Amino acid sequence: MEGFSELQEASSLFGDCNYGFVCKYTAEQLLKIYRIHKKTGWDIYPDSWEERQIQEALHLDKIPRWQYNTEDKVIALYRDEV
Repeated sequence: MEGFSELQEASSLFGDCNYGFVCKYTAEQLLKIYRIHKKTGWDIYPDSWEERQIQEALHLDKIPRWQYNTEDKVIALYRDEV
């Protein structure tokens, strides 16, 4: 997806996020987070990601991963913890 339609989708995603979260990042960083969010396969908004997941996404291009724990709660999953 390119151009205007990508901006529209990113705007829609971040419009549903906490305003304080969105204000912490540049437009370039938000687009990067949006693109990585699309690759996760989960419907977890970026403002719910753990800080480590955000930093790894921005600086290492890592796609956040999650799993369900024994109590059926979604938890962050890190490669170095597997």
